[in-house]
Amino acid sequence: MSFKADVISALRWTSAGRIGGQLASWAITIYVIQILNPIDYGLMNMATILMGFAMLLNELGVIPALIQSRRVDDQLISHLFGRIVIRI
Repeated sequence: MSFKADVISALRWTSAGRIGGQLASWAITIYVIQILNPIDYGLMNMATILMGFAMLLNELGVIPALIQSRRVDDQLISHLFGRIVIRI
């Protein structure tokens, strides 16, 4: 296969995965809307937004710091992973 064919194949798989994930997310959302009261659903969405923001801030800078570090060993990786898990 040529490089162009590999890229097109990768784009197709990525697109299919994202579309499938989005469809599954919509199906789950519609199901949850049906089983929860409107107030409970609103509360769940507020919590989801807060958790997403917290996860964004949690890992902020850890991965770039690990990539740019001159010394990377198992102890450093374990230490950083532990810090991420503790803050969740």
